[in-house]
Amino acid sequence: MSEKEIDKLFSGAKHFHRNQEYERELEVWRKVCRIKPANPFFKHNVALALMNSGKYDEAIELFDYLAKKYPGLSRVHNNRANLLMRMGVELQYLTPLFMQALNTSEDVNEFTIHFHNVCGSIVYGVDEGGDEALDTIEEMLPDLLDNISPPDLRQRNKSYISGIMSGYRNMAAYRKSLIQRRWRCIVRGCWEFC
Repeated sequence: MSEKEIDKLFSGAKHFHRNQEYERELEVWRKVCRIKPANPFFKHNVALALMNSGKYDEAIELFDYLAKKYPGLSRVHNNRANLLMRMGVELQYLTPLFMQALNTSEDVNEFTIHFHNVCGSIVYGVDEGGDEALDTIEEMLPDLLDNISPPDLRQRNKSYISGIMSGYRNMAAYRKSLIQRRWRCIVRGCWEFC
């Protein structure tokens, strides 16, 4: 198969992903893996499509395999942790997995993507324990950024990520407040916000 044909498959998979047609996306990535079976990124995309299709058992099996075989592939750790969160695993067990995704990021761009995913998952994925998880991540940020940032950009990157962290903390505080207000309303028997 030519590179042009493979590019066409990639475009199709992206289209299906954007349109949340995960079963069709899964078919495409499986086809790509038959053509290029040694590429771990394509296998990761199969696992991600399985997860998005609700096939959690198959997805976790493939993510576990990839995490062991390719421990430096940060997106595997990141999406594996997201899947485990969907499966109901408690945050205290997920934080180290998310940190592994940050630790294995190849550059600042990849780190930033995982950072947003980790913080977003914490803010919107758990009702309790989010503050502690954000604290853990914030403590480790300077060292993580030192490892992947070019020396002349370290301070700028730290300031940028610190600002983003502040935004996530505000979102977490708002969500926590919203949850508490909703709970009081349900106790009083109404469905309106207090």
